[in-house]
Amino acid sequence: MATTTEEDVLLHIVHNVYSVTGGEVTPSSVSAPTVELKLHFDDQSHRITGFGRIAWGKNKPPKVTSEFVDLIIHGDFGYFPPVKKQRDPNFPVKTQQINLVGYPDLHWNPHWGIGPQLPIIFHLNAVIPVGSQSGYAAYNYGVPSDPESNVSVTDATIRHLLF
Repeated sequence: MATTTEEDVLLHIVHNVYSVTGGEVTPSSVSAPTVELKLHFDDQSHRITGFGRIAWGKNKPPKVTSEFVDLIIHGDFGYFPPVKKQRDPNFPVKTQQINLVGYPDLHWNPHWGIGPQLPIIFHLNAVIPVGSQSGYAAYNYGVPSDPESNVSVTDATIRHLLF
């Protein structure tokens, strides 16, 4: 049985699963990957944490040898118009805006000492109309030390998956 404190905390954490597919890919030699996101939304702080996976399409970026990349995700979200003005008739479309960054999911043994500082390799911005199960996203992936690995995707579809 949960304590009062745990119940209060659980009310503010929402778990969602999203899939991001399609879109216009730059460079055009790379196929559009599929991005899977398992996110925890904290309604009080408007922060997001979770995990992601980029599954590469038929044509991967240069120097990428694996079929997928696992990510640790952090970010924030907000609403437009702000929640206080959601009933205002001057704003016919209400949206949720999501901003995420991702780091490589490095499995580091604590006996090895302090791990390396991980670079941000993933950025995603998405807009989802409130009450809708899908919206639009733009994201990029790339290792800062290797400009050839940069992949940008615009006009992708983000879908909230029900489980």
